[in-house]
Amino acid sequence: MSQNIYCNPSLIIDNTEIEQEFTVNIDIKGSNTINEASIDIKGDLFNEAKLFGREVQIFLNMGSRDSVPIFRGYIKDIKPSEKSLKIKAQDPRCLLGGKNTPDVRQSAGIYDGYTLAQFTYDWINEVVNKDGIKIGLDMLNETTPAQPL
Repeated sequence: MSQNIYCNPSLIIDNTEIEQEFTVNIDIKGSNTINEASIDIKGDLFNEAKLFGREVQIFLNMGSRDSVPIFRGYIKDIKPSEKSLKIKAQDPRCLLGGKNTPDVRQSAGIYDGYTLAQFTYDWINEVVNKDGIKIGLDMLNETTPAQPL
């Protein structure tokens, strides 16, 4: 992203701001589809870094420093080259489905008698958010009527 008087974008990977020049394309499709960001970092400085699964935050900083990123997600694909590092990141919902998601069937008996909302809350808390909050649960509500598993 180019810097000018109004916009000073920043890229943060695992709480470290990336100082190299970069370009970003954010794809927000809507309709409950997982949002994606394609990031191209110029140079080969990060080609040896272990970045898979790391958190990415992109800030626009329009006029001043933003406190909320325009995109937050996790790195799911990396393609290094001699001139740049291409990264694909997906929003945190990618942790709930796909080939890298923990298998729910391994703990199926534990959740007997739970409602759908109770299961979702406990499973995200115990499996996805085990090492820190990746998906917030403050907006999760019980269905009316409650749906048992």
